[in-house]
Amino acid sequence: MKDGSYQILHVEDNEARYINYSRMVSAALNKAGIQHELNWARSVGDAMKFIVNNIDRLDLILLDISLANDGSETGLDLVKMISGQIRISIPIFVVSSNVGAYRHVLERLKSEQKIVGYSEPMNEVWTDQLFSILQGKEIS
Repeated sequence: MKDGSYQILHVEDNEARYINYSRMVSAALNKAGIQHELNWARSVGDAMKFIVNNIDRLDLILLDISLANDGSETGLDLVKMISGQIRISIPIFVVSSNVGAYRHVLERLKSEQKIVGYSEPMNEVWTDQLFSILQGKEIS
């Protein structure tokens, strides 16, 4: 387990979902006594800026796969940028109510180790997965 506070970036274009999911994450991590800081990015562009500026501190990216109300960029675009262009090793966990529609793509990304997991935000299972991911993260 890491000393200090975990830095988590939540990439979500809908503010109400961000607030709801963040409350779930914070409740689970607080219950486990894990200090953390949640940061919010509304778009792929905002996420990339945050990642570049915080690459040494960032421990986890929570990603909404569908993103972009206007359809211009999706969470898949961010995964491609991170794994292809800048090649960073920050774990990406997809949390989305659209998991069913993207399941085949998410399975491929997971098998290629471009994401560490995915889940619908339906119950405590996904927050337990996040806890496990953070516990297993190596301290730099």
